[in-house]
Amino acid sequence: MVKNKWWMVGGLLLMVVVGAALVWNYRSSAAGHWGPPQNLLQDRTTEGYPALGDPQAPLELFLYEDFASPKSKRLHDETEPQLLEHYVARNLVRLISVPIAAVGSDSYRAMAAALCMADFEKYWVYRDVLYAYQGKRPFTRENLAALATKVGVSKERFYSCYDLKRHADEISRWNEEAKAIGVQGAPTYEIPGKGLIPGFRPLDDAEMPGIRQVLDYALLEVMAK
Repeated sequence: MVKNKWWMVGGLLLMVVVGAALVWNYRSSAAGHWGPPQNLLQDRTTEGYPALGDPQAPLELFLYEDFASPKSKRLHDETEPQLLEHYVARNLVRLISVPIAAVGSDSYRAMAAALCMADFEKYWVYRDVLYAYQGKRPFTRENLAALATKVGVSKERFYSCYDLKRHADEISRWNEEAKAIGVQGAPTYEIPGKGLIPGFRPLDDAEMPGIRQVLDYALLEVMAK
């Protein structure tokens, strides 16, 4: 009995240590480095969407975003760091990014560039760079290539994908699919089976359900099954 008690205590301590390490890694990443915490798995869904976090997480959260949208940038800058820390890093939520072109030509070009960078396994870090430079310069071909060099991809490699329009079909399909399920702009969250959450939403909100409340309720439902 005593032995079992010590095993339980040891297990709890291990969980606390691992959780603290995840949070520390997250905060280190947020302190001035592009890209998500290194401990988070980066892969793609079967549809090809870039995904962040444990594929076995109990909940998937789809984020329809536009790299030229100020509201998408605000969500990325203000809400997402807390979302990653409290849910993704703790293997509760898998964040799935679905870029769309909702604003205009800058949106389309940035989306095409980001999908090319996904081919080079640089999607998430390049995504951070796009938001960091949003509004500071137009997302022209040349500027997008220059931003690629900031994360270790040469202009030549970037152009080898971008100029061939390798992801034109995905861009068209993902935009059409987003419209088909009712996405009217970016950002929009979707929890499969739970509907859409349009517009910017903080983690906590005194006037309406924040992302935390929505996620916690959805997690309770999933785990109760």
